[in-house]
Amino acid sequence: MDEVPAPPSAILLISVWWEPGPPAVRARIIRTLDAREPSDEILLMAGRQAVLAAVEDWLNSWEESHR
Repeated sequence: MDEVPAPPSAILLISVWWEPGPPAVRARIIRTLDAREPSDEILLMAGRQAVLAAVEDWLNSWEESHR
């Protein structure tokens, strides 16, 4: 019997917190484009726009790698 390949999947994990002092969102992002081969790509971000840009970059990269 032929094995059916698993659909492509990726992982994005985000932890966010407020930095003391002037309000600023901080984030730790762990991401991989292939859940079968997890990577140790860890990003530390400061600011809402930086976090949103990292998420958009990850999603764009995943879409491009699975077309």
